[in-house]
Amino acid sequence: MDDRRKRAAAALAASRCAHDEAPETVCEEVPSGFWRDECIFLSAEYWRKKRKPSRAAKLCAQSGVWADNCAQ
Repeated sequence: MDDRRKRAAAALAASRCAHDEAPETVCEEVPSGFWRDECIFLSAEYWRKKRKPSRAAKLCAQSGVWADNCAQ
């Protein structure tokens, strides 16, 4: 998957956030690495805004390079 497709998958997760779906499901389609981490981070932010801190924390722990920023 090229970089544009990885970015698009992360953007798709963000759009799912706006439609009140489980955004993390699309992250499984993004290859491991930076863009999957970004996708998981966006999903964690979604659940934090929905006041589901335990679900957000679980995703933060999986967000790789974003883990330190995610927990804030």
